[in-house]
Amino acid sequence: MNQLSSTLAKCAKDVMGFCIMFFIVFFAYAQMGYLVFGSQLRDFSTFGDSVFTLFRIILGDFDFVALEDANRVLGPIFFVTYVFFVFFVLLNMFLAIINDTYGEVKADVQINDEMTITEYFKKGYKKMLSRLTSRRDQVIDISEALKGADQNRDKQIDFEEWRAEMKHRGHSDAEIEAGFAAYDKDGNNVLTEDEQQCLAIDLERERIDLDEEIREAESAQETARARAKSAMKRRRSSSHTSAHTDRPATAGISAAEFAVLTRRVDRLEHSIGSVMSKIDAVLVKIHTSSMEQRLMRFTSKDQMEDSASRENEMMEAMVERELHKHVSQDDLSRKSKLQFQKPHKSDESNC
Repeated sequence: MNQLSSTLAKCAKDVMGFCIMFFIVFFAYAQMGYLVFGSQLRDFSTFGDSVFTLFRIILGDFDFVALEDANRVLGPIFFVTYVFFVFFVLLNMFLAIINDTYGEVKADVQINDEMTITEYFKKGYKKMLSRLTSRRDQVIDISEALKGADQNRDKQIDFEEWRAEMKHRGHSDAEIEAGFAAYDKDGNNVLTEDEQQCLAIDLERERIDLDEEIREAESAQETARARAKSAMKRRRSSSHTSAHTDRPATAGISAAEFAVLTRRVDRLEHSIGSVMSKIDAVLVKIHTSSMEQRLMRFTSKDQMEDSASRENEMMEAMVERELHKHVSQDDLSRKSKLQFQKPHKSDESNC
């Protein structure tokens, strides 16, 4: 909608001039049609009907046979000249005005978009340079603190000396503790001479790397500015000559920008790798905890099954004892009956 309103506002004067010329020619043909064919054709019987009929001819709704029957000479001449001048010439002029104006508006919009993109990249470069500069200043400050932290001149820096020096320079407790613990390898809260040397070497390397990154960022910013200026010049020149057809060629990436991008990609890969390792460690812990829970469940089930089997064995033993008692009592009762019956039979035989 913004491009449409801009196009109409920019071509308003040209369209007004075109409309004056168009309506002069159009109303001339309408008057001619009314005068020539008004007495014979109903479509040209009045001036208003003649205007409406000519609008219909522009849209493709016409009756050429009726014009030819009304006047075999003026009918075809009227139709052919009207279609040629109004449809092929005037309407194409109108489309050309709109098309050229739209090409100019589109070129201006592209230039504005490029300006916003360049401003965005400028802000990004400035933020990156400020971060790198602050980090370099911090590294230089730590190296100077390392040199002045040995207050008692014993070539050793204990934690209290380090903390006092770093606090004096405005560092937080977390930074002080983390930096000291990273180089206190033996854990005695004292930085020996070798540990101080390792810290100084690492700080110097980091400072050199930061200086290189700052130089690369500054050179990339300069090349981006030069490239943006050249692209704007090409866009402006092409918009004046052939805005709707010509397009500027895109420039390639410079070596400094490529180096900065590769360095950023390497840092991103390193950070992603550390995050993935942490995620793997968390997953391993979750897996081990789930395995322990399963083992606890299995052991509890085994214990319950062992207790149930022991109870079943005890019940079976009790049942076997009871059965054995009943069987022994039945045998004793049978034996006693037999012994009681035998003397009676012997007495009867004696009788």
